[in-house]
Amino acid sequence: MAKNFYAVATGRRPGLFRTWDECQLQVKGYPKAVFKGFKTEEEARQFLRQHGVELAGGAPGDAQPAAAAAAAARRPALDAAPAQPRKRRAEDAGGSAATKRPAAAAPRAAAPRAAAAAAPRAAAAAGPAAAAATGRVFRLEFDGGSKGNPGPAGFGAVLYDDASGVEVARLCQYIGDHNTNNQAEYAGLIAGLAAALELGCSRLKVQGDSMLVINQVLGRWQVKTDGLRPYHRLAQQLARRFDHFEAKQVLREFNQAADALSNQAVDDYRSGANRQKWTLEGAAAAAEAARAGAAGLAAQLHAADAELHGGQAAASGAAAAAAAAAEGKGAEAAAAAAAAEGDGSSGNSGGEEVPAKRARRDG
Repeated sequence: MAKNFYAVATGRRPGLFRTWDECQLQVKGYPKAVFKGFKTEEEARQFLRQHGVELAGGAPGDAQPAAAAAAAARRPALDAAPAQPRKRRAEDAGGSAATKRPAAAAPRAAAPRAAAAAAPRAAAAAGPAAAAATGRVFRLEFDGGSKGNPGPAGFGAVLYDDASGVEVARLCQYIGDHNTNNQAEYAGLIAGLAAALELGCSRLKVQGDSMLVINQVLGRWQVKTDGLRPYHRLAQQLARRFDHFEAKQVLREFNQAADALSNQAVDDYRSGANRQKWTLEGAAAAAEAARAGAAGLAAQLHAADAELHGGQAAASGAAAAAAAAAEGKGAEAAAAAAAAEGDGSSGNSGGEEVPAKRARRDG
């Protein structure tokens, strides 16, 4: 009997799945994935229970760890994209590099969301996975594809917490009817970078299966195609906003979730499920708004800091002046008392004579 139920205890999304293709999307390339195929649904459910995973709604694909069942609702399962011919590529291998930058002087402002026509469809994880990202390392997987090259194109991107492997956000969006593979790849990278910044991420690892995009963003390869230059420029601008940024090219089988999302973006647009389009102009405008917002926040923090320190300095100066005045009045009173004592007695009580008495004796 064929295996009709696949239980994923540890993966991108734990749960019960009907097909191997759906299961594979959750475990392929996922570190230390735990999964198994079963002939019956009850056997699969038992396997999940043994690994601490409870099915929330009783339906396959709807599961969450028992310890987190009351903490947050799980995201909808990733729809398995129909089999599509792979997009044509000239690139197939590559490397990685990292750049480190000093920490920013002021906290990064959260980027405003782009206009609806330009913003990618995204689902951010609820709860702590999407909050307090500062200081944590995120991993971005991105992909893009064109059915015709050039032709109808879309991108996919997935953000993970790098330490735990927990998915933080996923994005997919149609970009146009006459775009190339490489333009779609760049769009996926740009959208993923913007989403990471919006979540407050300052340390990012990027991986994709496009050798061209990875090497151009890292500055190893020149951008010789006019149609890619504005994409490359915006991607580098966003990459420079991270305190730590590194990127590497990976084999296609380790990028399947983002690849499935890029196909889904085209299919959703064609079917009418999502008729919004991502545009480079909209992404650039959103990036500039985010940059201006961060700069404005830094200026406000600087002004507040200067005002605070200025007020403290003024208060300290006033206190010092008051103390000096009090000390001067005390000295004048002591001198007056000493003079009165000299005028009313014929000698000193053993101390050094004051100058006024010496002057009268000498005279």
